[in-house]
Amino acid sequence: MNVVAIPKDQYGTFYDTDSYIIYASSQYGQPCGVDTVSRDVKSPCMEYHIHFWLGSRTNPDKSGVAAYKTVELDGFLNFLTTQHRETEGNESPRFLSYFKSGIRILRPELIQENHAKLYRVKGKRIPVLNEMPQLSWDYFNSSDVFIIHTPNNIFIWTGRAANAIEKLHATKIAKDLKEEFNINNIVFVDDGYEKTLSDDNKREFNKYLCLDKRLILPENNDVEKNGTCQRSSIRLYRCSENNGKYRVAEIRSGPLEQSDLTADDVFIVDHEIYGIWVWVGKRANEKERSEALRNARGFVKKKKYPSNTKVTRVVDGYEPTEFKMLFSTWKDDVKGGKPSILLSKYDAITMEDRPTLAAETQLIDDGSGTLTIWRIKQSHIVEIPKRTPRLLFSGDCYIVLYTYSTSSDQKHLLYCWLGLHATQEDINSTTQKLNEIDDELGQLGFQARIIQNRETAHFLQLFKGKLTIFKGKGTDYDDPAGRDMNIAIIHIKQEREPPTFTGFFPSWDKKFWKVSINLSSNHHSKKAIRN
Repeated sequence: MNVVAIPKDQYGTFYDTDSYIIYASSQYGQPCGVDTVSRDVKSPCMEYHIHFWLGSRTNPDKSGVAAYKTVELDGFLNFLTTQHRETEGNESPRFLSYFKSGIRILRPELIQENHAKLYRVKGKRIPVLNEMPQLSWDYFNSSDVFIIHTPNNIFIWTGRAANAIEKLHATKIAKDLKEEFNINNIVFVDDGYEKTLSDDNKREFNKYLCLDKRLILPENNDVEKNGTCQRSSIRLYRCSENNGKYRVAEIRSGPLEQSDLTADDVFIVDHEIYGIWVWVGKRANEKERSEALRNARGFVKKKKYPSNTKVTRVVDGYEPTEFKMLFSTWKDDVKGGKPSILLSKYDAITMEDRPTLAAETQLIDDGSGTLTIWRIKQSHIVEIPKRTPRLLFSGDCYIVLYTYSTSSDQKHLLYCWLGLHATQEDINSTTQKLNEIDDELGQLGFQARIIQNRETAHFLQLFKGKLTIFKGKGTDYDDPAGRDMNIAIIHIKQEREPPTFTGFFPSWDKKFWKVSINLSSNHHSKKAIRN
């Protein structure tokens, strides 16, 4: 039930049992996607979007955490973002536009080597590759394109009424799969002509889909296929809260004018099958801001719209183009603005010398504040004495409290550091204890989650370049008698050893020395071995 960062090479791959959060920022009106290069932007006209995507088989706990974390991230960004609720198979055009090569929706229980799989290819502009529950004729129909992925071949099966663009998408995806899985052949199969394949290909195809049991469903006459659009009316509702009761009153039906919106209130634009938009005025209270999306979902349920109806929250002054298009007139007044993150004093020297690094890492100061560290030990927290070296263990979890002063008051920053080999029990305890400490501080602290090997620049700064991470659990090295147990073998292998290390040696040749250190409670040695 935690938020975990996904490697960039996996962007666009989703599992239908999970929930995801996607954050995208760009200059106003400019495209953004997985291939967009990050750069410093001086223009204040920016737009920020947060999507939370729900797989068709995700559970309420995961979807609840995704929604909660989306609101939390929005607050972290000063409530300037547009929030989108996305569901599998009903993704918005903006969401799909981030992934120019398309998205893959997979079933995690089917991840097996040498296991044949069936995919359906959908989408005119952006392809969506959807993995079917099993390889069976039951999922075939004459209006779609399917990919049968076997250990030796990739078959592209094309329905007789399939869209030509989807055929092209399927070919490109098949080429990617061929390279990815090192498969020999791509075989094209036309609906109704399966038995005209060559003997080898027909034998391979029949192994996974028996040709004698072939049964193809008729054409699927959906909105996208027949090219017609269902008519939809548009209505505007004003939302208000009175004595704890949330009320929604209809103001007018379309066409809508920008002047219908007032900055003191929250409004819902009901576009029926094309989605629900909730607009938050700049003078609306914080509760209405944070609960706008949830209240819009309640509106969907009350109207008995499908559960996959798109729901989007927009903020006064930061409306995206697709929202403005719902109104007959709209005066463009893009304010832009950048979220202020961790506002406090900055290290002026660092900011001047490395402005890009400072912007990316949000270094709040020079790390000269007060540091307190606790280790999670059997559901309890144990404070690490300040005289003890700053050592962390990969099998443990730690809570780090950093207290620093600003020009006006004192602030707190709470880090929780999770070792790669920490148990789930310790991780859960860390989250619980972190909230308890935050409550004791009057919820005045900012919480940040750190995973081993992904430490931020400011977190490393707190340890003054002396952070050392050992394998195992710290409890394995605790001495029952209370004495320090210094047992370690350290291999220094970076190109340039840090000054904190070279300072141990009176004469240090920076180019040629390698060092092996063996420390124990009974024997101390420093041995330098020339290269």
